Amino acid sequence: MGRLETILQFGGGRFLRGFFDLFAHQAHEGGQDVGKIVIIQSSESSRADALKIQNGKYHVLIRGIENGLTLDTSVEVTSISRAISAKSNWQSVLEFATSPDLQFVVSNTTEKGYELNEYDVATDMPPDSFPAKLLLVLKTRFLAGLGGLTLLPCELIEKNAEALQKQVLRQAERWNESAELVHWIRKSCVWRSTLVDRIVTEKPEGHALSETDALLTVAEPFAFWAIEQTPGMRPLFVHPAILLVPDVTPYLLRKVRILNGAHTALVSKAMPMGFKTVQEAIANHEIESWLRRL
Repeated sequence: MGRLETILQFGGGRFLRGFFDLFAHQAHEGGQDVGKIVIIQSSESSRADALKIQNGKYHVLIRGIENGLTLDTSVEVTSISRAISAKSNWQSVLEFATSPDLQFVVSNTTEKGYELNEYDVATDMPPDSFPAKLLLVLKTRFLAGLGGLTLLPCELIEKNAEALQKQVLRQAERWNESAELVHWIRKSCVWRSTLVDRIVTEKPEGHALSETDALLTVAEPFAFWAIEQTPGMRPLFVHPAILLVPDVTPYLLRKVRILNGAHTALVSKAMPMGFKTVQEAIANHEIESWLRRL
């Protein structure tokens, strides 16, 4: 018997492929009971077709420096069961919403993806905005009499789960959805804010795997995923990059203000001095001291 499909993922872009999908694969390879991922592809791309052609498999090249040593290794990821195009096969998305095996929803749609579309209607197949799509998935599950889901948004938005729930409920209000559905979304579903951190890039030109793997992805060795631990949470899986915390806010501030802020500030200081990389810049005593003061 094959692994159950327990995870619905909005978005199959390279970040999630080199982050969550890779984590799920590694946890399963380590002996944990991790279900398969069904990707919902909303944007216009050939990604769903590529995943179908490759039977959901692809490679991640992990490249960088770890513990002072240069790392360059390849992992074949097998955590994805299938991909569904929302635009051409929305009914299949709603059918999966009624699966008793489904437990989690993961997303990475960017900050703009949280915006509502005033022209969306509940009968659209599918509606345009991500919150509207998610609302219909949850509504379909609610009407089927099934239990709530655990939602793990990965967008780099402060308190992303709270922000996403707010938009879903705003859409429900616009569509005059029932008070019972709204209550189910609030109380039966578990909304867990997260903070993600990993550099994931396009495939390198000329790599041997480029010829056979259209989804080849590159990730740095470092990875970090802080997830708020809330009452009623279902177990996901254990992974070295995952940290369960009572509040993701300190980790968000550390990443956005200190890491991203310092990284951006280097542009004004290091580039005029002729430095091309962060590594070169912070090896310079003047820049290193300036950055610490900043």
